[in-house]
Amino acid sequence: MVAVLINATTTPSSSNGIITILSVHVITSSASVTIDQAVINSGGTLSLTGGTLTVADGTGTDLNCSGTLALSAGTLDGAGLTIVQSGATFSWTGGNNGGTGTLAINSGQPLR
Repeated sequence: MVAVLINATTTPSSSNGIITILSVHVITSSASVTIDQAVINSGGTLSLTGGTLTVADGTGTDLNCSGTLALSAGTLDGAGLTIVQSGATFSWTGGNNGGTGTLAINSGQPLR
């Protein structure tokens, strides 16, 4: 099966299936949005600058970060599983981490 990637014309949500942030792509979110099955590839960035990013609790890993997950304002929330892989970066310079989900930060990556 060949994966077909399409550009988003609206803000993706948990109902869109797998959401992939590719290498060198920087996605900035200041609005409240719910995601599930989201992947940040190595070299890609998801930057939360406001609003609430709710990680829904679906099957498996709900937010899998191999790139950069940056929280400077707003809230990282939800009941889902967020994994920051070895070699990835989790940057927390502001904002809040809430919800009942799990934020797993594997060894070997910078924590800023």
